[in-house]
Amino acid sequence: MFTHTDILQEILHEVHIIKHLATKISPEMLDWKPTEGQRSLLELLHYISHIWGSYALLIATGSMDHFKKNSDHAEAHVTLWNFIETMDEQASIISDIFGQLTVESFEKEIPFFGGVPQKQKQIILFMLKNLVGYRMQLFLYLKQAGRPELVTSNLRMGKDPQ
Repeated sequence: MFTHTDILQEILHEVHIIKHLATKISPEMLDWKPTEGQRSLLELLHYISHIWGSYALLIATGSMDHFKKNSDHAEAHVTLWNFIETMDEQASIISDIFGQLTVESFEKEIPFFGGVPQKQKQIILFMLKNLVGYRMQLFLYLKQAGRPELVTSNLRMGKDPQ
């Protein structure tokens, strides 16, 4: 059986990979987007820089009120140059909140999107699935924006190939 500590380690590994991928971004790539109507690379960094900390705060508080504030803060303050630090802050928030969870709290229901109650464990799995998805999106953006040398070890382990 997985514990919240096991899941936390997986989440922190995903954060590590995202931080590694972010080191592959050059400033001239920030405005790149696959097509009109999709996020630019900078907008993707803004989103990634707050969303999982926001989910963790939802788990801790039972409220989604902070999502908009965190999104606005990321848009106004997160840059390529402070993204890693911002991700470290998110990891710290997530670690602190997960450190307070118990197996029993996994069953607690919290209003989620549209006010629909979800168990904490479902929201935690949602967080993890989203981290994996946005890690892949960042990887693909980088490949398309001019970093074709990135390979599986960058994507899955968060390190350059040997």
